[in-house]
Amino acid sequence: MFIPAEPILSTAFEYEPSLQEYAFSKHVLIVTPVTLLALLRTVGLYWNQQSMAENAREIHGQAKEFYERATKFSHDLAKLGRNLNTVVGAYNDAVATYDSRIIPSGRKLEALKITEGMQKTMAELPEVGSSVREIKHLKRDGEDE
Repeated sequence: MFIPAEPILSTAFEYEPSLQEYAFSKHVLIVTPVTLLALLRTVGLYWNQQSMAENAREIHGQAKEFYERATKFSHDLAKLGRNLNTVVGAYNDAVATYDSRIIPSGRKLEALKITEGMQKTMAELPEVGSSVREIKHLKRDGEDE
């Protein structure tokens, strides 16, 4: 309930000292211009705090979801790296077999002039020399290396 001037409310309290308690019991707040401004500022601060708390909850949820996705991706990437190392090793083994078994047989056939008139000769295959860098996992407090 808005009272437009402090002296009016003061006079009402002189006439009825329990007016404020009675108003509260009926869920009525008696305000003057000064108390209304203070109340509105308090409500405004509360709304800001409420908004910040909701944003903080949303940020927390988004950060948790991002971390879960990044964790899944890191494990997939680590698996891919291990598989790439396996594939590179298998490729290099195949190149070694090609160099030690296929090329000598091909050279013998070239010496017998079997390849005359052919436009292409056997290709030289390079080994893949680099290995894939492994991903290091973050250690939680108390975890062993």
